[in-house]
Amino acid sequence: MDTLQFFQTILPATGLYYLATISKPKPKSKKPKQTHHFSYTTLEELAEGVSEHNENPSADVYHACSSYREPFVVVKGARAFRVTENRVGAKALWVDLDCGQEKFDTGKGYIDQATACAAVKEFCTTNNFPAPMYINSGNGVHCYWPFTSATLCLYIL
Repeated sequence: MDTLQFFQTILPATGLYYLATISKPKPKSKKPKQTHHFSYTTLEELAEGVSEHNENPSADVYHACSSYREPFVVVKGARAFRVTENRVGAKALWVDLDCGQEKFDTGKGYIDQATACAAVKEFCTTNNFPAPMYINSGNGVHCYWPFTSATLCLYIL
């Protein structure tokens, strides 16, 4: 599955789509990470944006899992991008599982990706839930359960 097919599977066919780039911290730098948002009007443009931003070794690239109405909205007097007030809908359930020794030691993640995937598989089996799409996120695992059509965004806390 290529990037465009992935986005077609998990994102609604309408709305605006976002990528965010977050600068990678330089060793011993006290400069805060910088986040930049980029909106796209089609899934094809979004996939092309991933390719373009992946060429920058000084930033990580992330995609939003929903579609949005506007390039930004004003919330409490400031520009906001990927916020509830701007969401149109989603076409998948998803979960982001962090992995690594530090996350594991603080109880905020799994020791490694294999353990995270095993936990998801056990959850799905125990709860008669379908198996997800597993995506290696670099330091963790993203799991997606695609819908057949887009739906209003729901949040489970």
